Amino acid sequence: MLNPKMKTKQGKIQEHLTSVGPPRPKPDFSGPEDVEENAKILREGGRRVIVNRETVKRPAEPQPVSPGSVISQVVEDFLREHQARKNIAPATFQYYQKNLDKLLIFCAEVGIASPMRLTPQRAEQYTGWLLKQKRPHGGTLSAHTVHKCQRVFRMFSKWATKRGYMPEDSAAEVDMVKFRADARIRYLTEEQLNKVLKVPKINTTSGLRTYVAVYLLAATGIRQGELLALHRSDLSDKEHLLRIRAETSKSKRERYVPLPEEQRGERITLAPEIAGPLMKYVVWRDKLGLGPEDALFVNNQGQSWSRFSLSSVLKRIGQKLGFTLSAHVFRHTCAVMLLKKSGDLKLVYDILGHSTFEVTKQYLRFTPADIQARYRAAGHMGSVIVPTRKLPSAADVDKAIKKFGKTERELSDMLFEVSLREG
Repeated sequence: MLNPKMKTKQGKIQEHLTSVGPPRPKPDFSGPEDVEENAKILREGGRRVIVNRETVKRPAEPQPVSPGSVISQVVEDFLREHQARKNIAPATFQYYQKNLDKLLIFCAEVGIASPMRLTPQRAEQYTGWLLKQKRPHGGTLSAHTVHKCQRVFRMFSKWATKRGYMPEDSAAEVDMVKFRADARIRYLTEEQLNKVLKVPKINTTSGLRTYVAVYLLAATGIRQGELLALHRSDLSDKEHLLRIRAETSKSKRERYVPLPEEQRGERITLAPEIAGPLMKYVVWRDKLGLGPEDALFVNNQGQSWSRFSLSSVLKRIGQKLGFTLSAHVFRHTCAVMLLKKSGDLKLVYDILGHSTFEVTKQYLRFTPADIQARYRAAGHMGSVIVPTRKLPSAADVDKAIKKFGKTERELSDMLFEVSLREG
């Protein structure tokens, strides 16, 4: 016999199920009639059924789609093909997906079911639609956000035209929205970096892990994902190198990054600022029973340290010190300091693992304070710029002609030499 309280509870559950009705079926994006429903789900923060975390890890082979198919199917085909053939990073995949979600919402609102109807006029209309879209916290989308949506749409339009899904590349002639890019790179000064390294308390496990992670980020310039993907075997104690494996690198190339060293007599050892804390942390990590092919940075339960955890730690340190901190700020810091000390752009390119020199060249742009400091270090402006020729006044020329009997040109030369000796 059931407890009366249990009966009451079951009754409430049954009443609730009756009031809300049967569960809402997930859309299958199988035809034009689903477009408006799909757009509503996307607006409410939902995700497309076919592209989920499982798809990112194990992409399915792209299926042939006829030119008359619904546009959402063509978008899925685009995402599948790029994931399968180009082996792009999950973050890049999600970037494509997020921006193409906006395209699907636009198509639903204006009644476009097939990519064949994405004409150049519709592409222009899409840009105007983006500029009017509201952000969750108020205001419209920034010019930079609209520019990114346009870039992804251009990629999709070019791809769809080659596959025959669209009659022409409708996005090719659309003007890109211009935005003001901040030419200055956010990085830390040596004073700020020293303040950051003093915050973690290395006598605690969490503080020790944070200190080692921050030091490696700033000293090597590796990316956040590369740091968290490090295995114990990637750390070479003898050669003082970090191995960045190809599968964890954004450029898909293996590289070795040197660790800071110090000359002690005839021996070269790790810099004392990292040698002791790193060894202490590795000993603690190994006591958790982890092997050389397991993650280097782990939490207290021996699980891989997450991006969220690292970002949260850096955010708290930044709030305490009064400036913004992120893993990429340390990457910029490493690049700028290395370029300042060595002046070798190729070295910065090799250590940071950039895909092209164009990315590395951004570090040639410095803040106004940096430019002024470098200019002062080059010497006083008087030692660089030749003094301009100073011409005498008409009254001085008349007096000198009467006194010395010289020509105007000769007198001008004489007065110029006097002005140099006096000034």
